[in-house]
Amino acid sequence: MEEVEILPRDSYLHTVNITQVPCTLQWWFTTKRKNIDFGLFQRKANGSGDEGASLAGSVSETTGGAMSIGRQRGLSHFKLQDRGAVELMALKHYESSKSTIKGSWHATEPGAYVLYFDNSFSKNTSKRLSFCVAVKEEEAKEEAK
Repeated sequence: MEEVEILPRDSYLHTVNITQVPCTLQWWFTTKRKNIDFGLFQRKANGSGDEGASLAGSVSETTGGAMSIGRQRGLSHFKLQDRGAVELMALKHYESSKSTIKGSWHATEPGAYVLYFDNSFSKNTSKRLSFCVAVKEEEAKEEAK
């Protein structure tokens, strides 16, 4: 389990490079006090520009409350989009200090998957983030002849 401190008006990006697909990217996170925003992005490995295909995965979120709040997004969010990253899961505010937030994404394409933890909405409070990320490889299904 990793632990980082995210300063007020700042964000933290954790990149996972996936080369073997299909697989499932799993994560767990919690904050010691207060809450945080979280989103998932993908940068394509081959740079083909076919951004729509990367949305073919499925999302499974468990535990913890998530509520969509219209917040101003952090500067890192725009930098990710400028670098050709595709938003797989929109930023949401999670009550991560009350329970562990668990989620997963079924990756069908290789590339760099970016877990984006955003504290840019906080003016004064740093967040102590503890998180764990795992990649569960799946065997490709054989095509029927």
